[in-house]
Amino acid sequence: MAGARSLGVVTGFLLAAILASVPVLAQAQVQFQKQGRKVVVTGAVADLDEPNHTVVLTGGAKLTTNEGSITSSEMRAKLGPGNTIETTEVTGDVRINFSYKTKDGVEREIQGSADRGTYTSADRTVKLLGHVVAHLKEPATQRAIDLTADEVTFWIDESRLRIKPAELVFTEVAKQEQPPAASAK
Repeated sequence: MAGARSLGVVTGFLLAAILASVPVLAQAQVQFQKQGRKVVVTGAVADLDEPNHTVVLTGGAKLTTNEGSITSSEMRAKLGPGNTIETTEVTGDVRINFSYKTKDGVEREIQGSADRGTYTSADRTVKLLGHVVAHLKEPATQRAIDLTADEVTFWIDESRLRIKPAELVFTEVAKQEQPPAASAK
């Protein structure tokens, strides 16, 4: 009986050790907040490297701000003082979707894709690199720009885009003219 109890304890210990060594596939989520702006990064796996002040997310990595999101296969965020995100580099099937208002009060929406990109917190820029395809629109004016380029940078707070080299297609909905009034006979 004592041998069976010892075997049970050893078996339980080994089972616990095996289960502890099996990787758990859970969604990793890390939140950073700076000046009332919340940045959340998620992925299947998050590797936090405290000495180098970085966090690497893989497996459906996503960065979300108040204005929108960036998704990619892998995301590497450089952390600043107080664990704020300074810059984030994204690679592999990069997709962006932002809806924001510039300092001038202009509402904008931008969706796009690229091979890689960066998000910089200090000047709130998103840069897309390699095979960039994007659609920018202003809902209030119904103006839109479809673009392809090697590099596109947009500033979230400003009415500013930088496109290198650029192929732009501007679309503006023409105001419909009122038909002439029927003449009275």
